[in-house]
Amino acid sequence: MYIIMDVNREFVSQYTLNNWARLNKTQKDGESFARRANKKLSAKRIIPLEYISNPKNMPALEALADLVVASENTANAMYSLCLKLLEAHGLVEARGGTLVPLDGKAAWFEEFHSHSFDSSFCKCEVPVDEFDPVGMVYQIAKTEGEKNISGSYFTPLGAVKLLAGQILAGENFLDPCCGTGGILLNVEGCSDPALLYGCDIDATAAMIARCNLIVKYKSHSFCPNIVNCDFLAEKPFEGVLFDTIGTNPPWGALSRGESLGKKEDSFAHVVYKSLETLAEGAVASFLLPEAFLNVARHSRLREILSQNVSIISVALIGKIFSGVYTGVVAIKIKNVSPSGLWQVEVAKDGAAHTISQKDIADKPTFAYYTCEPAFLEIMDGIYKVRHRNLDATSVWGMGIVTGDNKKTLSAEMLEGYEPIYKGKDIRPYMLAAPSSYVDYHNTVFQQKAPDSLYRAKPKLAYKFISGKLVFAIDEAGSLFLNSANLLVPQLGDMHINVALAFLNSDVFNFINKVRFRQVKVLKSNLMRLPFPYIGEQEELMLNSLAEKAISGDESAHNDIQGLVYEIFQVKRSYISHIRNALK
Repeated sequence: MYIIMDVNREFVSQYTLNNWARLNKTQKDGESFARRANKKLSAKRIIPLEYISNPKNMPALEALADLVVASENTANAMYSLCLKLLEAHGLVEARGGTLVPLDGKAAWFEEFHSHSFDSSFCKCEVPVDEFDPVGMVYQIAKTEGEKNISGSYFTPLGAVKLLAGQILAGENFLDPCCGTGGILLNVEGCSDPALLYGCDIDATAAMIARCNLIVKYKSHSFCPNIVNCDFLAEKPFEGVLFDTIGTNPPWGALSRGESLGKKEDSFAHVVYKSLETLAEGAVASFLLPEAFLNVARHSRLREILSQNVSIISVALIGKIFSGVYTGVVAIKIKNVSPSGLWQVEVAKDGAAHTISQKDIADKPTFAYYTCEPAFLEIMDGIYKVRHRNLDATSVWGMGIVTGDNKKTLSAEMLEGYEPIYKGKDIRPYMLAAPSSYVDYHNTVFQQKAPDSLYRAKPKLAYKFISGKLVFAIDEAGSLFLNSANLLVPQLGDMHINVALAFLNSDVFNFINKVRFRQVKVLKSNLMRLPFPYIGEQEELMLNSLAEKAISGDESAHNDIQGLVYEIFQVKRSYISHIRNALK
């Protein structure tokens, strides 16, 4: 459940409100909480530079966004800007203190009879040489928190053109999450705008999309097929099957579909629902987070795609959204029985190779390992070595969430305080000097693990936000902040130092980079790492080398790498592949 605060228009979860009550916090403290890493609380405004077509228009667009933010009614403000855009293109005229449509354009106004023109926008000018000026203003005016909650991030122009470019003349096209119509506006060679369909759950965005299509196709007399609705819950174009679908569905928003389970991300439900509206032989493309490729929670969607449609291509196109750290993949499918091979393209260097769809369908979680075939061969060889995995019998936990680091932590060791380590203090094998201290016994924290975990000796600590596995041992029962996670491994008779050696090894980092491709070190991925069964002599050697590495002997780390390669029987020719992959 979410409520809207009066302070800074912030969105705050009921869970957080309960914590504030426990901590004696009030709404007045909302500003400090908004600055925390939880983006759902952020009041920051992020400008999507990747969406603008003419950077020189930015000052004018920002000024218009400021007017929208200052207005009493956002919907009326955006409606007024739509009218100004229509006026700039000669589609409305001023009459009686407002703007009215010219002949043939009245249908647009009838859809929005509840809106009224805001006179403060009378003298505004909307940049007509901008691709989607009103949509850009709407996006600038939204806070980061609003975008994060709704999953509403505008698609960069390059990706817009990629999705729109698949449409052939004479085909009908649907964008089920059209926003302000960016993809629809980029369909080239469309002589009949009645073939373009879109829907969006955001009423204001849908209004802007309708306006945009009227402007682009102003010589046509038509009513845009843009509907304000929830694509997952409604049937906006019942009976219509589409030749092509292209969309950037919301990521991370609360799921409203039931077909894949309530825990699935909303983007997965949009993909699944889109399959139901595709004609036989039709093509669909989706922009999805990289997590789709291999995270266990998306295995059901991967299974459906791998077994029911032909995957044409998967392109890794990197981090393309302002304010979003997650990488993006573009997946293109055809509504026909699965084919044997599909192409993977890596945008950063233009590399491309084929992957067997059957191989994907045969994997337990249907994970898409989009690395080059040589890497797959190396990884398959590693997993053939007899091994065991971390599981739920190991002790897992997160660091402390203070609620306000500035007020709670000290940069100096004060009386009664003790060290508390951050993720940045974790080095391979050992901890750096602490940068912060806390009065643990006299502080009420927003969230923490049981004392027994923090006081465990020894335990492992690792960076949580990291594309690399970085594990250190803690033998002092130390405290950690939530930028670090904690682990007491249970691997039979394997010593914790030996587990530490494997976790910092090139082999495990290779698996993490190639197989998991995450910016976070997730427990679910760590539980899939193969800890090999080793002999007594190898155990003693790795333990001794790990102790040296913990004491600061840098040469010991290199010796560990060589021994781990031997244990996993990695060919000498493959070692260079692994090292190149980790560069």
